[in-house]
Amino acid sequence: MKKRLILFGIFFTALIAVLIAVIIIICNFVESERLSNILLTVFASLLGGMITLCGVVLTIWHSDKNFDIAEHKREIEKKEEEKKKAKPYFTFQMVQDVFCNLNDKKVCFEDCSEFMRCNAAAVIENSNLSVFTINQIYHDGKWHDICINNVVLPNSNIFFSFKFNSYFNIFIKICDVLNNIYYYEIKLIPTLKLLNHTDSKSGFTFRQMREISEDELHKRIAEDENGEKQDGPF
Repeated sequence: MKKRLILFGIFFTALIAVLIAVIIIICNFVESERLSNILLTVFASLLGGMITLCGVVLTIWHSDKNFDIAEHKREIEKKEEEKKKAKPYFTFQMVQDVFCNLNDKKVCFEDCSEFMRCNAAAVIENSNLSVFTINQIYHDGKWHDICINNVVLPNSNIFFSFKFNSYFNIFIKICDVLNNIYYYEIKLIPTLKLLNHTDSKSGFTFRQMREISEDELHKRIAEDENGEKQDGPF
């Protein structure tokens, strides 16, 4: 648009210059002073009209540009407001029995068929503001899909459980109703009692859930893949 405006200005300036030259030439060839004054008045009116028209065009262009900028800004602000309203806000409850009776509970498990030594679980509580979906969980160097009841409704909770070997770098991927993606790091702590269970797996529950950026997530996963030393979980 700016390039077109510059070309328009150059074209209009050249046109004015040509018109002025034509006016001077015609007036010099006309012998009658009265006729020369009439022609000069007519050409001056045309020149003034063209300048006025150019001013109107520039004013309309500038107004349209400002309107587009303001409209774009309003759209961005509207999307940001909708994103804030849709963003999930939740907390969790520790559980001391990861093998508790799950009857009449909404349960969320990972879809993992690999053998894992430890179990972890917590009750995730949603606020009354939005709906969110737990899409995936990352642990032991892989992303695992979530199955069963992974949609958490407002003012509701869900028993979230997964199995793992390494308690370093555990992340969950959450999606809101507008398909915005959020990542949270999960830190674990052993349950307060040693569980007597047939498969002899250790029981863990959540100690912390912390939102992290996508850049930080990729950095941590890269460090995990490179085998860099991480801080302990406790």
